[in-house]
Amino acid sequence: MHFVEGLLFNFNNPERTEDNPDYAKEFLVTHLNSVAMRLVNRFMRMTNLVNMNGDANDKLQWAVAVNTALETFRKDVPTISSDSVLGEINRVMDKFSSRTQREMNFLNYVDATMDYYQTIEAYHNWINSVPDNLKNWHKRRTRHGMT
Repeated sequence: MHFVEGLLFNFNNPERTEDNPDYAKEFLVTHLNSVAMRLVNRFMRMTNLVNMNGDANDKLQWAVAVNTALETFRKDVPTISSDSVLGEINRVMDKFSSRTQREMNFLNYVDATMDYYQTIEAYHNWINSVPDNLKNWHKRRTRHGMT
């Protein structure tokens, strides 16, 4: 988390601008970079809170909260398609990583958490795709321990 917060500090630091000749343009934090880093910061804070105190229902609510955060991202950066938001987050995080072991561990944790979120979303979409006439049958089977 400190990695993201440090990058956000750099973005908010008025000395870190294009006008400063000592600051390389490839490391300039753009609006897109800032929004992506803030999303990761929010995403990981919510994840840590649920992992410490949450049950299965809280994890479903976490997925709903992540959806809300992703929608906010899409409003802030409308040029990014909904299918490529998580890929854009990875690109931004990779761009600013110094490749220290601590940062690589954090980036792997972010990747694993995004994969977890995508799995929850895939199951949610799959369950919603079950035709209405089969939903009651599916509920009866799972209630009685049958799969």
